[in-house]
Amino acid sequence: MSKPFDSLLRFLVPPNAKVFFFGENDPSALHQGDFDYIVIPRTFLNECKDVYEFLVNLRQHCTDRTRLIFSHNRFKSFFSLHDLTTFLQLSHYEVVTKGRTLRFQYLVARLIPLDQKPSTVSVIVPVRNEKGNIDAIIQRTPVLGTATEIIFIEGNSSDG
Repeated sequence: MSKPFDSLLRFLVPPNAKVFFFGENDPSALHQGDFDYIVIPRTFLNECKDVYEFLVNLRQHCTDRTRLIFSHNRFKSFFSLHDLTTFLQLSHYEVVTKGRTLRFQYLVARLIPLDQKPSTVSVIVPVRNEKGNIDAIIQRTPVLGTATEIIFIEGNSSDG
């Protein structure tokens, strides 16, 4: 970790906490016990092929006291903190706090308790002359949250 990020972690993480660092620790170590904090740097998320799937799979390694810490540099990230917040909500996490230092933005999240109502997602698709693509759109749209609704808004198509 970089020196500025180390100081951020000293601010966010108590001294005796059990911490896992993605990108530094062996991922198999997640199976070895409960972690108080899991640190996910921007560089790890930038290389992640499917952020939603990663977050869903990460749930099995979290307890109700586990906190996820995401570092973010808006100039070096593929998506914004707002995007990350949306991924977290869809994966049943809630944002506990957000903040910034001179070099980093950070976000801390935790699991949403299972007794809370799960989220559903509506995907709005504007279409015009897309008759041949509708089936492919349906097939390629992943399940988001507990259910996904796809709404097509037709725009005076001439292809039927």
